[in-house]
Amino acid sequence: MKPLVDATSEEFGGKVALVHVDAAAEPGKAAELGIRGVPTYIAQHDGDEVMRRTGRMDRGELEALFAAAHSGAASSARMGATDRTLRLGAALVFAAAAAITATPALGALAVAAAAFGTWDLVARR
Repeated sequence: MKPLVDATSEEFGGKVALVHVDAAAEPGKAAELGIRGVPTYIAQHDGDEVMRRTGRMDRGELEALFAAAHSGAASSARMGATDRTLRLGAALVFAAAAAITATPALGALAVAAAAFGTWDLVARR
């Protein structure tokens, strides 16, 4: 993601500050920012969070994040479409396997994967 993030940052020509926090090296800072998964991207405008995304993003999603930081236009979505699709796809695979094999543990994995794919829609800021 770093090359894509850097390229998108350059497109904004210094209008948006880019700050990198290594969650493993700075767990206190990560906790302070409410980072629960990596990578997490947070757009702030005048010190207020206006957008947050967790997981891989495509160029369009990154541009929306930088635009939110620049303009202050708020967005409540926190997870990128690619990451959400992967998590919900895994939930479907586990659910199908649970149905075919009648294995309760696979059903539990399906529920967990679905929860991880939708947590940002119900999580409070």
